[in-house]
Amino acid sequence: MKILIVSDSFYPNATMNGIVAKNLVDEINKNGENNVTILTYLNPEKVPKNYNNSKIYYVKHPYFYNNYKYRKLIFTSKNILEKNLNKTKLLITRVFSFIFRNINFLGINKNVSKKICEELNLIIEKENIDTIFLISAPFEIFYSALILKKSKNKKIKILGHQIDFFITLEDKFYPEFLRKFRKMKRIKMLKECNEYFNMLYMLPFVFKKEFKYLERKSHVRECELPLIIKNNFIDRIKSNEKTNNILFTYTGSLDLKERPPVEIIELFNKINEKNNVKLCFYHKGNCHSIIASYSTKYKGLIEDYGNQSVDICYQAMAKSDFLISIGTITGNQIAGKTYDYISTGKPIIYFYFNDYDLNKNYFLDYPLALCVQLKDELQNINILKIKDFINKTKGKFLSFEEIEKKYTNNLPSTIVKKIFK
Repeated sequence: MKILIVSDSFYPNATMNGIVAKNLVDEINKNGENNVTILTYLNPEKVPKNYNNSKIYYVKHPYFYNNYKYRKLIFTSKNILEKNLNKTKLLITRVFSFIFRNINFLGINKNVSKKICEELNLIIEKENIDTIFLISAPFEIFYSALILKKSKNKKIKILGHQIDFFITLEDKFYPEFLRKFRKMKRIKMLKECNEYFNMLYMLPFVFKKEFKYLERKSHVRECELPLIIKNNFIDRIKSNEKTNNILFTYTGSLDLKERPPVEIIELFNKINEKNNVKLCFYHKGNCHSIIASYSTKYKGLIEDYGNQSVDICYQAMAKSDFLISIGTITGNQIAGKTYDYISTGKPIIYFYFNDYDLNKNYFLDYPLALCVQLKDELQNINILKIKDFINKTKGKFLSFEEIEKKYTNNLPSTIVKKIFK
């Protein structure tokens, strides 16, 4: 089997999808066959041509590329004028992306899908590919495979893993009177994926809502993400034992509207009575100026590391006493960091906003986790809960063997057997 894995990003500068792709490559290549090729979006960083003896191909998605570029430039700007210029460029990038995605009812950029499809055809011929595994969202990736399958490449085996809502996704900025037409178009597209793909896999929470729209029921299966892997830095780096500081680490995206950090910072400032709390942020998103201002406001409490590579984030997790996870305000997204955190075996504090949060159940099932709902009326109770949790769990951890037994469905070995064998 010659496999092509398609994802919106890849190691070392990866989103959750890119980590999924990396873990699959590592697992498949364990036997030394090296029959995997990767296709991903180009980013402005120095990008590798190979990983673990697997070739990496790139396709340029204008929005993804420029969004990545200007976000980084905003963080590294030397003065206010330069920062504001890059913010303006980022805004223009987002506006054009919104227009190109929304000139059709599907809400995807079809030009990007065509580019991906062109690249798929080239790679299939060059690498003698017989199986394509797609990780979506973004759904331009699914659409590109539909174009491919409807054309001359009807014999190619297509496997899709849907890791986010598509039909039932609520587009907040899309006119309400047009949403029913968008839903109809998306139902049609997902039905075509169900018809043309050899198998469609869905995350359990997606399956629960969108399986009912599909007709070939036997060609749809639930499938978790292969994100429970051993953090090799845990064995190499001892926790923060030699100081009196208690180190809390957050790694991931922050967003003013979806995943705001201010309330959490204020909460930790009140917990920091002995001035021994360190709250470390390794983050991307649009909250760089907020984290920087609070670093000045609460000197000694916050350490701002900005956007870092996957390996740097893994090292930070390994050094930390506690890990901080933050859900979205809507609570309808599974964060990739959920699994990264669980894999460490460290104590975790998960902050969430509403009772329907999808991540919450994962953490409730984890023995060393505290789930804290962010509400003004619960602030005093939350402070007491967090202090009690710190006292009871500091220095404790779960072995990876314990984690493997508990989260078997999220092991790369389990997923590879389910999908490719």
